[in-house]
Amino acid sequence: MAIGRTFKEAFQKGLRGLEPTGPAGGRPTPADDRLQDESLETALAALRTPTPERVFQIKRAFQLGATVEAVAERSRIDPWFLYQMAELLEAEEEWKAAGPAGTLSPCARAARVAAVSRPVTTGAGPRCGR
Repeated sequence: MAIGRTFKEAFQKGLRGLEPTGPAGGRPTPADDRLQDESLETALAALRTPTPERVFQIKRAFQLGATVEAVAERSRIDPWFLYQMAELLEAEEEWKAAGPAGTLSPCARAARVAAVSRPVTTGAGPRCGR
């Protein structure tokens, strides 16, 4: 079985292989991501130290309003990868906003950014037919 043709496909496949924590595999609290609180400053400060939770810390920082440049400066991760991750997060937010009834637009966008059947991190959103 192939890993994926794009970074987004391979990245999401890797996330699916992780042990789920929290309800429905989500990471509901800052403590799950080794963060002291829900502030942007805490999330950005945590990015300076590589940990197994770093990818989730990056997601939380983006959700709290961090820019790709701010995350890149602190994490020393190439901005190209961070832009890819930010686009996946944007697609996930659109997916959740579409609700269970779904529309073609979020399904088409999810397919474009390589979300297999629904965003890996939440399980929320519409079901897309094949």
